[in-house]
Amino acid sequence: AVAQVQMKASLAPGQAWARTDLSNAHQVPEGHGQRTWLSGPKDPLPCGAHYDPGVEDEGQLLERIRKSRRETLEADHVSTQMLDVSRLLVAFDSADCLRRSVDWLLDKHEVLWVDNLFRNPSCLGCREMRIGVQQRLASTGGRSHISELRLTLRKLCEADKGDGLRSFEGLRSTLEQCGVRH
Repeated sequence: AVAQVQMKASLAPGQAWARTDLSNAHQVPEGHGQRTWLSGPKDPLPCGAHYDPGVEDEGQLLERIRKSRRETLEADHVSTQMLDVSRLLVAFDSADCLRRSVDWLLDKHEVLWVDNLFRNPSCLGCREMRIGVQQRLASTGGRSHISELRLTLRKLCEADKGDGLRSFEGLRSTLEQCGVRH
């Protein structure tokens, strides 16, 4: 949870949202308004709804790395060097704000990967940028932590709710039954 709070502090300096540990889904349920902070036009990632789903466990991370075959991260390195993995979703009002945010992240953070799913969407149609950022935390003896930021457009997030979500889940299930990796 330390890496999560550190990443949020970088994106939302001085904001109460950045200082709030939201790793316990029982205390603050998924979708609760406390999990979201809206940035302004002068913030590092401007005009976006920043959503904190909580920390991902190591098993989930290793499975995702195995599936995506990231050469930059080896499973042994991850399992011995990572304590937790933070993840945040930011949905922007415009493509320009998203582009400016990617530029800011590349300039200000140690970026391990950038997956452009706008250019090459998954077979499920997901369109977003996935950016892996490595952090070192003094409070953990300088051990590495990874934050994955998922950047998308607000209109696309809105389409993923209600009927869109049900269609998405149905398609995912069908593809899995057919052995299609997504």
